[in-house]
Amino acid sequence: MPVEASYLLAAKLLRDGYSYVFMLIVLTAAHLTGSILSFGLGWWGEGWLTKRLQKRPGFMKASQTIHKWYTDHGKITIFATRFIGYVRPWSSMVAGFARIDFGSFVCWTLLGSLLFNIVVLIFTQYLLNWWYQFGTVFKIVSGVLLVVSFSAIFVIHHFIQKRHQEELDQE
Repeated sequence: MPVEASYLLAAKLLRDGYSYVFMLIVLTAAHLTGSILSFGLGWWGEGWLTKRLQKRPGFMKASQTIHKWYTDHGKITIFATRFIGYVRPWSSMVAGFARIDFGSFVCWTLLGSLLFNIVVLIFTQYLLNWWYQFGTVFKIVSGVLLVVSFSAIFVIHHFIQKRHQEELDQE
């Protein structure tokens, strides 16, 4: 939620006359700072984890798989995960864990975050403009869509659980 709030604040500041380039620099710097901190946790935490979990075959296999994946696809993975919300901080940590070159990490994170921020800031500006333009109607429709979305998720989850339970009962 704090990330979404920062886009709303940035869109509001743009509406109040702040520079678009300045807002992109601030948002991208925030993304980059968080990513670098997460990368550092992965980089320095890798040795600690390996020492503690080296006797567990599952951990060692996962570690080898991660290192291989990032060796083969690290740059595109770093870039692409900038666009996946809750994956973003963890992917930075995993990149550090996989010992990706720091310069490469920063470069691909910067490019991905900048592109992501451009797209999301434009979308947020449109959303904020609709909010101001349509006022009460937009707020009611947004509230209804929110309730319907969460209700749909609840219903789908309920049917999946029910079907899973039926499969278990048949066994």
